[in-house]
Amino acid sequence: KVTMLLCTWLGGEGEHLPLEIQEYNTLVRWLHQNDYRPENLIDRTCVETAARQTGLGDDRLIALLGRSITLGFYLEEWRRRDYWIVGRGDAAYPKRVRQHLRSSAPPVLFGTGEPKLLDRGATAVIGPDQVMGQSNEHARAMAAFCAQHHRTIIAAGKQTISAGVAESGISHGGSVIWVLQGPAFGEPLRKSLRRAKAAGEFMMLSGRSPADKRPLTQEPEVGRVAMALCDSAMYVDGTELSGDRYCLEDAMYRVLDQRKCFVWCVGQATAAAERLLQRGATSWIDMEMAVHEGLFEDRAEISSHESSQLVEPEGELTQVESPKSPDTGDSAEDKTKADAGTEKSGAENVDIASIEVSVRFGKQGNLFESM
Repeated sequence: KVTMLLCTWLGGEGEHLPLEIQEYNTLVRWLHQNDYRPENLIDRTCVETAARQTGLGDDRLIALLGRSITLGFYLEEWRRRDYWIVGRGDAAYPKRVRQHLRSSAPPVLFGTGEPKLLDRGATAVIGPDQVMGQSNEHARAMAAFCAQHHRTIIAAGKQTISAGVAESGISHGGSVIWVLQGPAFGEPLRKSLRRAKAAGEFMMLSGRSPADKRPLTQEPEVGRVAMALCDSAMYVDGTELSGDRYCLEDAMYRVLDQRKCFVWCVGQATAAAERLLQRGATSWIDMEMAVHEGLFEDRAEISSHESSQLVEPEGELTQVESPKSPDTGDSAEDKTKADAGTEKSGAENVDIASIEVSVRFGKQGNLFESM
């Protein structure tokens, strides 16, 4: 909850803006070096010391932590909508995202749908904002091909090609992970996607809060998370007028030496496709070539003990409607005592006591009973 207060946009932000990821990483390093955890920031003395030694400003940190009532309302709303939340220091945080992005991994991930899909081998079918009709049809065919081979499909961004990939994958009996920006969580889903979500075969994932309504021209986090989750990727070429607000091309550059990456073009390749091919991506020729070229070749399992560029205090986020994580052996009574031990009385404390939402990850069918 402390991490969400520090990093999450809830709407109505004024003078004191949530921490950027570089600022949050600076604070995390300070906490680790001083044997603190984010929950210690409940103490105003700790906040003032952290602000002074990191240069973040105590007025800013105190103002962000003071948004507890607003966050509490949103947590209750997100619980009703079957959203789950997991922090970068939490055991349930997607291992591939943590290990691939390291210090660039989003501090908090918001999801809805079956989180177990994140642990399966997956193929990303992505493309820029504007694609030709034939390119869009190929993307849908590629999603169907993956579904028929029992391969989870990853779509990225809120655009025509992504919607087609998701719908085609589901209609052919596959599983789909759609990585997008948080506000899209509240938009109505097609009936086929609602049914797939209820059946545990569809999920949405975002590093932005569903309450974050900022109009952004670029969202590179979408492309980076999609590439971190996949074992292989297909980039469907667009047009010379295409935009790439999710920075999918740049995200693909970063994994060309780690994933099987293909580019499919209609006629003359655009400059974006040419750059990918020159960097080492493979030109897609024949659909069945995928089996022989290793499109479905799984990566070696990432060890949870691999070193990271950023050491993060464990247990940074109390899960709210989040995936189940391994049992640590702590009883509910022990956790209650531990939480009580961190609370301090008096005017010098930052009040986050109003956040009382504590939800277990449960059945998702209730959302669809009336549909």
